[in-house]
Amino acid sequence: MLYTKQGSCRLYWNRELGWVIEVPTALTQEQLHRIARWALPKQVDRWRNLPPGNKKDELGHAIEHLKQGRILQRLIDHDGDGVFVPFASTERATTRRYLYG
Repeated sequence: MLYTKQGSCRLYWNRELGWVIEVPTALTQEQLHRIARWALPKQVDRWRNLPPGNKKDELGHAIEHLKQGRILQRLIDHDGDGVFVPFASTERATTRRYLYG
């Protein structure tokens, strides 16, 4: 896997899925394209410095995906264990009892 980390987001290459970014909240398509433009020169530099072989070939394939802006999003929670509950309440629920009349 190839990793690039920026802030709380992690961008990596997965052979089956392609480029995957782990984020706490969903990103727009424009944001994904900006991330691709940010990561592209770094990956090209890595590709130039690799000796010929399988790793260089795979990174070349990954760079082609990055040029197209093809990045999948994986939502993660704040502690990074990969479990994300999108509609969970942040406040504890209390039982309220109402007496009528």
